Amino acid sequence: MKLSIRTFLPVLLVLAWAGFWSFFALAELSDNHKTIANNIENWLYPIGAAVLFLSSAVIALRWKQQGGILLVLESIALLTYFVFPHGAHQSINTIIFLAVTLVLPPLISGILFVIWRTPVHGSRDSGSQQTGAQ
Repeated sequence: MKLSIRTFLPVLLVLAWAGFWSFFALAELSDNHKTIANNIENWLYPIGAAVLFLSSAVIALRWKQQGGILLVLESIALLTYFVFPHGAHQSINTIIFLAVTLVLPPLISGILFVIWRTPVHGSRDSGSQQTGAQ
């Protein structure tokens, strides 16, 4: 199986995004002052973010079109929940960082998953799916 840029780029982008933010979400749990007995919502928020990011990446890998739509909707939700409301209280550098690392990767990979979900006519993949065993 030859790996093409059409399959490699959105997969690499979504896995790097989900891994990057899941690492930070789960690293939040390593704070020594946060224990489950003290405050359960301090544990649910990072675990929920990690599960959301990783599960949306897995869904996009399994079902390209539906996962791509999910990633686009997730990026819009992240933009409206994290970037817009906190924009007045943050520096422009923080807003740009959040937009580039939190919102753009799922948006771009989601669009690529939707656009590149079917093989291009004339490629090796399009003929192998239609002919079957002869």
